[in-house]
Amino acid sequence: LSGTRLWEGGVPSSRPAGASSLPAPSERLVSENRLLRRELARQRFKRRHGVVDYLTGLYDARYLQRRLEQELARAECFGAPLSYVVIELADMEELAHDDARERDVLCWLASVVTRACRPFDVPCRSGDREIAVILPETGPTAARAFIDAIQQAVCEGSTAPALTGAAVALSFGTAVAPRDAQSLLELMMAAEESKIMAKRAAPTARPRRVA
Repeated sequence: LSGTRLWEGGVPSSRPAGASSLPAPSERLVSENRLLRRELARQRFKRRHGVVDYLTGLYDARYLQRRLEQELARAECFGAPLSYVVIELADMEELAHDDARERDVLCWLASVVTRACRPFDVPCRSGDREIAVILPETGPTAARAFIDAIQQAVCEGSTAPALTGAAVALSFGTAVAPRDAQSLLELMMAAEESKIMAKRAAPTARPRRVA
C-alpha cells in the first residue's frame, strides 16, 4: 500500500502515514491552557518586580497607581471607557479581635474578586481592608455587572472552615473614565466618593453571612 494511506479495519483512511491517532485538543482545553500560561506569566512578573501583596497575592497599591495611570492613557488614546471599582470589607463584629481570621476573610475575598476578573483586568490590594480593580474597556453597565457577580459569589458563600459564620459586609465604589474623571487622582476620588455615597444610602444594609 502507498505510504500516504493507512487501512483501519479494512476501510481506507486518508490520514497521512505517521500521523497521530490522538484527537485534536478541544477549543476549551486550548483556551484553558492559554489562560494558565498567561496567569503563570503574570505571577512571574509579580515576583520579579516586587509588585505583589504577599497576603492576598494581588498586585500592591504602588503598582495600582502606576498601572491605572497607564490604562487611563491607553483609554484616552483609543477612545475606550475605563472603569475603576473599589471594594471595602466593612468592620465585622466577629473579627474585631481576631486578626488571623480577618486575614482569612480578606484572602477569601481576594480569591472571589480574582475569579470574577477577566484575564486583562487588574485586581489590586489598595488598603488594609480594600481591594481595587481596574477594568479596561469597560463602561458603567459592565462595571455594574462585575459588582453584581462579586455580590452573588459572596452571597453564595464559601466552604472554608475559617469563614464559617462570618457576616461579610462589603461597600462598593465605582468611577468610569472619561464620564466621571479625566485624571488618575480624579478617578480615584470619584470612586471613593461613590463608595461613601453607597454607604450613606444603605447604612443598615444586612451583611451577607458566609455559610
